[in-house]
Amino acid sequence: KTMDRSEPTSNSTSGNSIGTLHYTAAHSNPLRHSPLRILDRSNLRHLRSLWSERNTLAHHLSRPGYNILKELREKIAQTLYKNIISAEEVFVSDGAKPDLGRLQIMFGSNISVAVQDPSYPVYVDGSVIVGATEEYNTEKQQFNKLVYMKCVPENNFFPDLATLPKTDLIYFCSPNNPTGAAATKRQLEELIAFAKKNKSIIIFDAAYAEYIEDQTIPKSIYELEGAKEVAIEINSFSKTVGFTGVRLGWCIVPLTLKYDDGTSVHKDWSRIVTTLFNG
Repeated sequence: KTMDRSEPTSNSTSGNSIGTLHYTAAHSNPLRHSPLRILDRSNLRHLRSLWSERNTLAHHLSRPGYNILKELREKIAQTLYKNIISAEEVFVSDGAKPDLGRLQIMFGSNISVAVQDPSYPVYVDGSVIVGATEEYNTEKQQFNKLVYMKCVPENNFFPDLATLPKTDLIYFCSPNNPTGAAATKRQLEELIAFAKKNKSIIIFDAAYAEYIEDQTIPKSIYELEGAKEVAIEINSFSKTVGFTGVRLGWCIVPLTLKYDDGTSVHKDWSRIVTTLFNG
């Protein structure tokens, strides 16, 4: 089970002062207010229902990569994931960063968010844009409401999960940008157990996975048992084959990933992508 986004998370970041974000555009020129107000999930579900009733065939044919990219989705599942995920769970896209932005739109503003500290800027800045944070705290140089998970040499670049509050989303990048630290199998097992306990969803950024040479270090969170019940994974060909300008990536949303009310995250994501991205 994962979070029920129909209700806000209360008091999840009260009194938090975990650390400063050292690597973010918001650090030097912060966005102080969200310019957007996002539809809640009940409206998204209604849109999906109307679309299905109006034109079921068109809905399936517009599934990202349903026809032209079907073979690529199958190859990603077979070659990169050794069939631990299915082609149906693969959404081919224009890259990891655009997928992060669309995920932030899907989950909206009425959520709590945790990010590694330091971390890639889009996790923080995108959360600010959709209204998932509060005011910028100039003294702490952090955004209020956002939970910063300190990942530094002193803690082996992995957060002390026992000290962290419950949040709806956990952004986790391995290998991390900018530190380069890659989480071990044991650390990811701890993270998955933490997410299950708190009914959180992990957004696992594996864009740098091909830099991992140690065979004992997981390249995908789905190598760990239970990950498909709590995690979305994004990745990109930008680092693997130098496709930065070409823009080609993918997002894995497991069919087994559910909200607390039992509804499918996969179906919501399919609706978001078919609306905001042609595939």
